[in-house]
Amino acid sequence: MIREKNALSIFASKNDRREGRRVIIATQVIEQSLDLDFDIMFTDLAPIDLMLQRAGRLWRKPRAKRPFGEPSLYVAGLGERLIDFGKPLWWGAVYREDVLIKTWALLKRTGSIRLPSDIDAMVQAVYGYEAGILDVMTEAERKRYETAESECCGELSAMRCSARNSTIGKPDDGSWEAPSSLTLLDEDAAGIHQ
Repeated sequence: MIREKNALSIFASKNDRREGRRVIIATQVIEQSLDLDFDIMFTDLAPIDLMLQRAGRLWRKPRAKRPFGEPSLYVAGLGERLIDFGKPLWWGAVYREDVLIKTWALLKRTGSIRLPSDIDAMVQAVYGYEAGILDVMTEAERKRYETAESECCGELSAMRCSARNSTIGKPDDGSWEAPSSLTLLDEDAAGIHQ
């Protein structure tokens, strides 16, 4: 709470009297729920919708004086060939790799973004079912994407299956403390469902 108040006191979009140069290093919390205004931003790669949220924190309010000629968002890794989202970057531990690959490919080929007019097209390019960005990927990028998508689909299918086969007890019956009861199937114990 104290850090949030400090960030708002310096970077809030309603703060007309910002003086000097300031730097804030933040987690994903910066992209949502705080009305902040930055002149420039450096960020790690994230899914396109989250990247656009972050970009929306640039030049939110007109100011008489800015230290840069235009809002600028710099994304780590875009100058590289298709990078590994695992160790040491760990981006794949936070976000789905297939979405990161499509976001990476889209941003790598995009010179500038105009907000809010580009939002829908960019989100559709990454999350849509049409080929879109896949058509402009290199063969290696496409192969990497297809492998990541296949792995993700398998993981999602396993999670859905596990969720369908899980039961949740009543708040006061103590079943929360016995994990083995959370995977009972209807056939295993009559009366699980009314």
